[in-house]
Amino acid sequence: MKKTALKAVAAGIGAALFFIIAKFAQIPTGVPNLTISFQFAIITFFGLLYGPYVGGFIGFVGHLLNDATSGWGIWWPWVLASAIFGVIIGIVGNITKVSKGYTKKKLLVVIAAMLVATIASWLFVAPLGDVLIYQEDIGLEYLQGSIAGISNFVVSAVVGNLLVFSYSKTFAKNNSLDNE
Repeated sequence: MKKTALKAVAAGIGAALFFIIAKFAQIPTGVPNLTISFQFAIITFFGLLYGPYVGGFIGFVGHLLNDATSGWGIWWPWVLASAIFGVIIGIVGNITKVSKGYTKKKLLVVIAAMLVATIASWLFVAPLGDVLIYQEDIGLEYLQGSIAGISNFVVSAVVGNLLVFSYSKTFAKNNSLDNE
């Protein structure tokens, strides 16, 4: 399968998984309108392996579909934040080439990038967008953004990286007969 077609399939599967996990695998946080969201492990997995377009698409479309079917309307700053997170993770995936193996050094670079992506997405884009577009309370927005950022970072760093690391163990080694 050609690379472009493979990435298109990965983006579609990833967006569908994001949507399904968003619907059925949430843990309430006690903060209004906020849950611990395991779908960010999906953005991490596909973004690291297939790049920024796939990561961004999954974040954007998956979040958009979830908001559109949840009854509270589409919260565009949060949709955009998920897309930005996916793009940043995808860029790091392209740079580190985790699809060719996952070393401790690559893991540290990925985790550092996740921290940057988390800050950009859930401490800037989502809360500021809600304040500027929807005139929401700045205190509540930063509380939601902070808790979302922490939980999304932990889910991505732990579950997302475990998925990528496990998947990387299935790759054929350079001197393996499986590689021929």
